Amino acid sequence: MTTLLWELIVKCDDICLTHILPRLNQTDIKFLYEVNSETRKLVKRSSRAGDLKKKFNIDEMSSISTLEVARENKSSWTSWWYESYFCWRVALTNKLELLTWAREEKKCKWDYRTICAAAEQGNLEMVKYCVAKKCPINVFACASAALHGHLEVLKYLREEAKATWDSRTADRAAENGHLHILEYLVERKYDKYDEDACEYAAKNGHLDCLKYLHETVKAPWNSYTANGAALSGHLHILEYLVERKYDKYDECACWYAARKGHLDCLKYLHETAKAPWDSRAVRYAHENNHPECLQYLLDNDCPLPHGWRYEHGELHTS
Repeated sequence: MTTLLWELIVKCDDICLTHILPRLNQTDIKFLYEVNSETRKLVKRSSRAGDLKKKFNIDEMSSISTLEVARENKSSWTSWWYESYFCWRVALTNKLELLTWAREEKKCKWDYRTICAAAEQGNLEMVKYCVAKKCPINVFACASAALHGHLEVLKYLREEAKATWDSRTADRAAENGHLHILEYLVERKYDKYDEDACEYAAKNGHLDCLKYLHETVKAPWNSYTANGAALSGHLHILEYLVERKYDKYDECACWYAARKGHLDCLKYLHETAKAPWDSRAVRYAHENNHPECLQYLLDNDCPLPHGWRYEHGELHTS
């Protein structure tokens, strides 16, 4: 059976090159290449040969034996790697046993990024290990947990580990639409809000988070709230801003809508929100090939860039 499988791998290119090698990650390819001369020939004639020139991806490794090889071949590390970087990438494997090996057997140094990696993956046991072993920790740990909506990790960091937090905790929660994290922050009397939270909620279309931030939290907002919504084409966010009598518009909102071809947003900003615009809206619509937005701007007398003319239905740009 083993012989038949080996024959399949090294001699049946129609199967191996189409169905097996494409499923291997970059690290798997590098290890397969080192097996023997037959696998080296196999990899070289495949579309994955280019992966051999790349560095090891530590976070793709799944065993101590593969990590051992990576450490023994430091010459293949990216030039700016160092011990704490290695530990961080091991944490990104999401396997506590590998991090324990790196720290306790190999005595690898670590820094705040290790616990951040554990937090962003929601690996509470790894976070607890980092805290117990006095891993360096800063405000990015709470932000990492918030970004990915890991409430239990955030609770542990804040209530048990006494980790500090700053405006980025709310910003990251809003960015990915994690309303339950924002609700927890209110419960804990969090008071670090800045304008970025509303901007990120608006830019990513998270209306429930934006409503909560504005109406319950009373978080501040500025022109970037509308700008972010316009950039991403979120008309429902712009409608909410009008409903709330938002008055922070600047010319950027129309620029972004025109640049990205969001005609519905551009119309709404001009006709309903009464947002200002200037010649850059015309320039961006033209440069990014959005003829419908460009025509709307021309039909509604948007200022033209210096030296441009619109005569008899034709735009002259020089």
